[in-house]
Amino acid sequence: MSYHAVELPSKLCFGYYLSDGMMESSPACKRAVLETVSALRKQGHQCIEFTSPLNASAMEVFLGLASSDGYKKMLSHLDSDPMEDSLFLVTLGPRLPSFVCKLACWIAKTFLGDSLFPRFFSLAWEKSVLEFTDFTDQRNKVAAAWYEQVSVLTFRDFPLLIPPRYGTNTVLMESSHLCSPFQ
Repeated sequence: MSYHAVELPSKLCFGYYLSDGMMESSPACKRAVLETVSALRKQGHQCIEFTSPLNASAMEVFLGLASSDGYKKMLSHLDSDPMEDSLFLVTLGPRLPSFVCKLACWIAKTFLGDSLFPRFFSLAWEKSVLEFTDFTDQRNKVAAAWYEQVSVLTFRDFPLLIPPRYGTNTVLMESSHLCSPFQ
């Protein structure tokens, strides 16, 4: 196969986003993206902000599948090691009676104004085989929609993406419980 030099257009089109709609990027990460976009525009490149409507759906499917066995498989690898405190709330759902989960979701939505916690926490229960296969089907549909809406768009309209990193402070071991309002 002979070598062919790659010829890029003089003006490129970049896609960028500042948030996935679930987890806010730090101000420093947003600033880094915006400074990059500004520098690219000054050089004549086009930068288009975009959002994906599929992020929350993908998270719902992930949580539905990951919690299908009540997190038994995920926690089985701990053996005798203690579980990191940040996993407490994540793995709590399947261990609670359903009315307690519903009450926690209602409190989070009504008094804390949090719409994401109830949306995701309400999916954490042990599932039947039928429910598991339903979530698997949903996963396949979300993956196909993601490919159609985002991946194809990325390669066709803007071959380069500028995403924010989710900058987080280093959390000392055994102190992550301080990060959750429900602990």
